[in-house]
Amino acid sequence: MDKNSMVATNSTLEAKDGSLYKFFTDYNCNEERKRNIQFFRENPMFSPRINYTFNSGSILLGYSMEFIPGCITFKDAVGDESYTYEDKLKAINGVFAKLKLLHKCDILVGDMHAQNIMFNGQDGYIVDLDEVRFIEDDTHKFETAYKLQIDEDGTLIDEESCYTDNVKTTVCALSLLYGVDFEDIMHHGVMKISDLKSAIDVVVNDSDFKGEVFKLLDSRDEVIYFDEILAKQNVDKKSEVLL
Repeated sequence: MDKNSMVATNSTLEAKDGSLYKFFTDYNCNEERKRNIQFFRENPMFSPRINYTFNSGSILLGYSMEFIPGCITFKDAVGDESYTYEDKLKAINGVFAKLKLLHKCDILVGDMHAQNIMFNGQDGYIVDLDEVRFIEDDTHKFETAYKLQIDEDGTLIDEESCYTDNVKTTVCALSLLYGVDFEDIMHHGVMKISDLKSAIDVVVNDSDFKGEVFKLLDSRDEVIYFDEILAKQNVDKKSEVLL
């Protein structure tokens, strides 16, 4: 991570003294955030370790988490040739292992985008998990990175699901693998599946792999996770980027 601080719409994130500090600027999801942070403190396999919380009475102001040396976001790593294909595979597999485990616990990430996924050459990590959605939550209470438009008629998915988590994480993984920021095709915070397919069609040469990714994008009823496609397919690692 090469930036000392970042500002989101409802929080700030700063790296300092070997830790990451996140402080909230609104408290709409206060109770859910407190519950989520407690869950991840008790289950540290998902994300960098949470060290401390900062409170004012019953209000959670923020928290600090372990800063893993050498980490970089998927966003910052797009097009960085210093990382090998094997490094990227480790990161992607690590992220999807954690995502699938969260889904088995009936937890949705929701705010999944390339700034919220990090890796250090050995493993991949999902960060910013303080606003994950448990299955019983009102998902409209939370912010989300972007919405997916499924059909040409403008049908939007505006509730988080295993499908939306998987598609968004797949977009991040493809960006890392091929050095193309697929999130850039968003329009006003919305990603059209048709636009995503068109971009993939141009960038990815391996027709079998491409076909499996398209199946993933079309499969809303039975989620097909991207790491499982990678395990089966011989990805064209040296695909010429034409986008």
